[in-house]
Amino acid sequence: MQCAISRPHPNHSLTESFTHVRLRLRVSDRPSAGCYVFFLLSSDMVAVFGETAGKSALRRMRKIMLSDPVGRQILQDRPLINTTTVDIDSLGTLPDGTFGREYWQFLQDNNFSPDARRPVHYVDDVDLMYVILRYRQIHDLVHVLLDMPPNMLGEVLVKWFEGVQTGLPMCLVTAALWPYIRLGPKDRKKYHQVYFRWAVRSGWQAKFLMNVYFEKHWETDIADLRKQLNVELAPVPLRRAKKKTQQ
Repeated sequence: MQCAISRPHPNHSLTESFTHVRLRLRVSDRPSAGCYVFFLLSSDMVAVFGETAGKSALRRMRKIMLSDPVGRQILQDRPLINTTTVDIDSLGTLPDGTFGREYWQFLQDNNFSPDARRPVHYVDDVDLMYVILRYRQIHDLVHVLLDMPPNMLGEVLVKWFEGVQTGLPMCLVTAALWPYIRLGPKDRKKYHQVYFRWAVRSGWQAKFLMNVYFEKHWETDIADLRKQLNVELAPVPLRRAKKKTQQ
């Protein structure tokens, strides 16, 4: 299903609005350290930070997508991942080990819904608006590919993977700082000793996931898909833990 984005999202706030002017004064492409900390305090603020501080990265992501035939097709079709466009229940009927079944299981285990992804508010360019929306909507699919649970350590590692791939300041800053402000001593030790280097290496060597038409791979064996995308799993699987809200 195509995404017909031809004008700003109905929830979008125009750059000229007072709210957005204030945000742009507080968060530019080179925000201060104080702004970084402020925007790390909640997932809502992280989302705002991602939109207002990542325009250069979004343009680079679009350029990479345009240079790839599948990426170009995604930008042309503008597919969405939500309960209207994807029959989530049917994914649960797919054979064990398929990508779609693993995604369905991830949603069930964590009481998640693809509809929970936030709309884009502070990006004026229609194409860039879709790029960041697509990034958000495939976030849980990245968790599934990396076999990372949505606990805090898992989120940090996925953010490193995404940050290396996309260059989004929101990913890189949260990945760098969350281990020291949101991880406990045991998880921080595991992060340094086992997982950090893997997450960065995996992000560098994997195919650019924004150029993957995931909706066409629901029936693909997840092990085969990982091979196709050159996705390396963590050296030690993380203990799966449920969480109450989506990042």
